[in-house]
Amino acid sequence: MELYKEIPQQVAKTAAKAPAKSAAAEAPAAQAAAPAVDTEVQLADVFTGVAAYIAKNPGMVGQTKTSFQFHFHNPDQSFFINLKDGAGSAGPGTLDAADVTLEVDTEHGPTIFGGDMATVQKLYFGGTLKIAGNVMASNKLAALATMDKQLVEDARKARVAAGGGGAAAPAASAAAAPAASQEATLGDLFTAIAAEIADKPEVVAKGKTVFQFEFDNPESSYFIDLKNAPGSAGPGKADAADVTIAVDTALVGTLFGGDMAAVQKLYFGGQIKISGNVMASNKLAALAGMDKSRVEKARQARLAAGAPAAAAPVAMKEPKKALAAEALAKLEANLAGKSGGAGVVQLRVKDPDGVWSVDLGANPPSVTQGERSDAGATITLGDAQLAALVNGESKMRWFLPEGRTHHRRNITLARQLEQATGASK
Repeated sequence: MELYKEIPQQVAKTAAKAPAKSAAAEAPAAQAAAPAVDTEVQLADVFTGVAAYIAKNPGMVGQTKTSFQFHFHNPDQSFFINLKDGAGSAGPGTLDAADVTLEVDTEHGPTIFGGDMATVQKLYFGGTLKIAGNVMASNKLAALATMDKQLVEDARKARVAAGGGGAAAPAASAAAAPAASQEATLGDLFTAIAAEIADKPEVVAKGKTVFQFEFDNPESSYFIDLKNAPGSAGPGKADAADVTIAVDTALVGTLFGGDMAAVQKLYFGGQIKISGNVMASNKLAALAGMDKSRVEKARQARLAAGAPAAAAPVAMKEPKKALAAEALAKLEANLAGKSGGAGVVQLRVKDPDGVWSVDLGANPPSVTQGERSDAGATITLGDAQLAALVNGESKMRWFLPEGRTHHRRNITLARQLEQATGASK
């Protein structure tokens, strides 16, 4: 969204001619008319518009939790956007303790608030834009991306109607609105991936993995869920990722380019950091056949809707349903007609967390919630993995190479439990 094409330089206003001296009485010679009103959009109008936007959208304060200080030069002027305290605010002046401070020449105001992150980064790395404090927090200005530019025009008209000059009175609320980026963005990429998953649900069966992506420069988080049907992808953090990939935004093309050798080179060179189940990162290959035109379609759809670079969440996941209680009730029913076991198996379930005890030596075997001090084996596994074991959809040993299941002490007892479920067949 373009708020203005150019923020004019403030210039000295031309004073009106002093009244001519009267022969009868001499009027003050230094009398001058008030400065003329500048009818062009000023920085003050932008911040007044931002303030109005904040007032209409108080929820963004809790989402952003950041205060911004702006120092402009040529001419010198200071403004702030507070998306951290109270109902939020914006206007001319200086904050006592801003989280991030941006310093730039006034002529670059349109670039700072223009929404083209690549151009802003060019100013920053070229030394034209100076950022102090929490540098990464400057990206949180994206919270203002959907601001209606009409708010700036309304502020300009109000100022001109009131006879105001370039400096407006302090505004009550804050935030400048970046314009829509014409280039393909990370949001477009993950929107395309979400569409691919929706059209090809078989990729979930192939992937069986939740991926978390943490990008830097600028900082952002996205996920791909190829584990929980029907699958999903979009901005934000997954509830329980199997693998987390941290990388600079500039390397996204390589990460999703399909050249595994190039990705491995980045990984062994330390430019991609992978935590969790490292080997599972290879399962991204399930998306290797995605039609690249999907990204372009996502970009065009975003621009047509007037959305900024940070697109609205795509296919966000519903809260995960816990499976353990239902699975363990089924396990107890399956064990009712079986005997011959000996000992207690402790089950520690993750995501969501819970503890259950399976007494294979009882007649009939029983399942109770809570810990048992006499447990001969302890098995730690995920909620979904437990359900898969009980339902006979997987075997305990399938999880061992990937580190999903961990058992302590009596391995034989753990195997007895697997056999009792029928999962070992």
